[in-house]
Amino acid sequence: YDGQYAYIGSNNGLIYIYDIETEKITNTLKCSNTVHNIRCKENTLIATDEDGFVSIWNLNDNKSIWKFKPIDEITTVSNKNGYITLMDERDNWLVVGGGPIPSLWNVNMRKLVNVYNQTNYKNITCLKMANSRILVGSEKTSLDHWNFSGQDFQTCELQTDNISSLVNIADV
Repeated sequence: YDGQYAYIGSNNGLIYIYDIETEKITNTLKCSNTVHNIRCKENTLIATDEDGFVSIWNLNDNKSIWKFKPIDEITTVSNKNGYITLMDERDNWLVVGGGPIPSLWNVNMRKLVNVYNQTNYKNITCLKMANSRILVGSEKTSLDHWNFSGQDFQTCELQTDNISSLVNIADV
């Protein structure tokens, strides 16, 4: 919700743009499959879907800027069925995940920057960027985090078998 419009993802692959004041659907955008996550910032909308695509639109003209499938760029993965259910974005950075491997992208350059595959995730359940760190929670007993380059891997052991949510202090 950006103050005027609500962006509604659906299981039919459509994103409905709903004008709060007029109470009307003003436009739709099409993803490949069930929409899992939507982020809207200024005049850009980013969505992730069940087929593993990340789609980015310019909301000024509702034209696609970039559509890509992160798992196709990750050469260390043999199973290419990488659904994307999670994302976080800051400035020109986008981190995506949901399947077994999170990855960092530079949106302006349209380029894969790093893959965070130091551990084998069964299922990534939450994902955040905080300052210059990537935080990943999953169906395992720890919270993992890296710097953007992936060199400074740290893990925080927890008394749980599934981390379900992360909130950045800056988001509170």
